[in-house]
Amino acid sequence: MGQGVTVAARATAAGVLMAVVLCSVGCDRLPWASEEAEGTTPATSASAAGTLIVPTHKLVATANEAQLSTADVELAVQELKQFIEAYQQEWQPLPTESLPNEMDLHDVLDNLVDTELKAQDARARGLDRKTKVQERFAYLQRGFYAAEWESAQRDQTTPTADEIHAFYEQNKAAFVDPERIRVRQLVMPTLSEAEAVRSRV
Repeated sequence: MGQGVTVAARATAAGVLMAVVLCSVGCDRLPWASEEAEGTTPATSASAAGTLIVPTHKLVATANEAQLSTADVELAVQELKQFIEAYQQEWQPLPTESLPNEMDLHDVLDNLVDTELKAQDARARGLDRKTKVQERFAYLQRGFYAAEWESAQRDQTTPTADEIHAFYEQNKAAFVDPERIRVRQLVMPTLSEAEAVRSRV
């Protein structure tokens, strides 16, 4: 990193609450998730320069002028959870205290700050202006928005419980197995043996 890089990480009341709740319910349920409905009031807004402005109650850290929010922590935890489960390992809530040999919530925030500082330094060195970098960024961005589109389509096409019940009521006959009769044939080498078996049956 270049000289003069400063990091001011400050925990907020939301951050402390996050640690308490995560300890009891797990990192996949964060305390601010119920504060506002998805798609209503945005958690952040953009300034004229394109930098995200984070409301004070959602600010968990700053890296130079960049602000990191509770949404950043939530996304980082979700990504870590998906990574662990992808290797068929059981997800465990992250410890709230700082542990030297285990991943904890402090490590998540440290990684977010470190990532932001690296991104800032990359831009300062002009890496974002390189053609190959811009091409790769455009490629990744295209895939990201395509995945978001697919997710939105799934949300729109997923039937509600009422719709499922109504469909079942309208198509009950299709869910009923008709009565079936099994027929078995016995083949005997001679007529007399066949008649003897039939008489026994």
